[in-house]
Amino acid sequence: MSKIPLTEEDWNFSEERVPDNELVPCLLWEYLRESQTARKYSQGWAKLRAEKKDVRAALGPRLQQIVNGITINHHLVLHDFVINILEDAWGRNPRTIIPWQKLLAQGKKRMAEPCNLVNPPVYISTGYFHLDQLKESVDAAVKSSEAKLPDGRRVGYPPARAMLKYLTRGPGCEAFCIVVDWGRYNKNAIKAAFKKLADDITKSPPQGITPQSKKGQGRNKPRDWRAKLQRLGLARIRSYSNAVGDLTEAQKELVRQRRRESPKTRNSQHTDSEIWQSLWDAKKDFTDTFKEIMTFEKQPPLGLWKKRS
Repeated sequence: MSKIPLTEEDWNFSEERVPDNELVPCLLWEYLRESQTARKYSQGWAKLRAEKKDVRAALGPRLQQIVNGITINHHLVLHDFVINILEDAWGRNPRTIIPWQKLLAQGKKRMAEPCNLVNPPVYISTGYFHLDQLKESVDAAVKSSEAKLPDGRRVGYPPARAMLKYLTRGPGCEAFCIVVDWGRYNKNAIKAAFKKLADDITKSPPQGITPQSKKGQGRNKPRDWRAKLQRLGLARIRSYSNAVGDLTEAQKELVRQRRRESPKTRNSQHTDSEIWQSLWDAKKDFTDTFKEIMTFEKQPPLGLWKKRS
C-alpha cells in the first residue's frame, strides 16, 4: 500500500481539534485506519456490491469477527458504528479513508450517531435470526419453566440460559428467551420472579465474559480516550521521521507537552534526545494499545506514514 503524506490531522488530537464528544468515534476511526483487516473488508465489500452479490451472506461472519474483536469500555452500538465506517463510508468511497478531522461536520455527526445511542445494561433486542434456532431456544425455555422443584412447586421462570447469538448487539452481550405466564401469576409474583432471575444471572456470567469493574468504568473518561489518540499521533510522527531533526517545532512542542504531563518526565530538560526517546516509547505504547483494542487484527498497525526516503 502506497505511503501518504503526514498531515497535522493525523497526529494532533488536541481539545481544539477533537472535542470530548468526538473522542470515541475519532479513536475508533483512526485505529481502524491502521488496520489491514478493516481496509481489506471495505475493499471486499465494495467489490461484491459492484458485482451485485449478497454482501451480507459472504462477509457477515467476517464483519462480526471484527465487531467482536474490538474491545472498548464504552456503551456504544458498536455493530452499527463499524458498518457506518467500513461499509457506508470506506466501502462506498475509498477516498473517505481520511483523517477524522477532515470529515465534514455532517459526516462526523452521522458516523458518531451509534456512539451517542447509549445501550442500557439490560434491554430488549431484536435482529435477524434463524427460526429453527429461535424455536429450539423457546422450546427449551418453556420446558424449563414447566419444571417443578422437589417440593412440587413450579419454578415460575426459565432458569436455563437460552443463548440467541443472532439477537446480540456486540461483544459481551447475552440474549435470553423469557416466558412470562401472565395467566397464572399476578404482577407482584412476576416482579419477584424477575428479581430472582436477575440475581441468578448476575451471579454467574457466561464463560469468557468478565463484567466491567468499578475501576474499569472509572477509566471511561475523556482524558483516557485522548491519551490513546495522542499515543497514535506520536507513533505516526516517529514512523514518518528519520531523526529528531525531521520534526517540526509544533511536533516537538507536542512531545514536550506530553512529557510535562507525566510525573516521570515533567522536571526534565526535554532535550532533543529525550524527545526522540519519548517518540520511541510512544510508538511502543501505541502498538500495545492497538493490540488491546483491535484484538481481531493479527497484523501490526499499517504505518502508512513510515520513514521518508
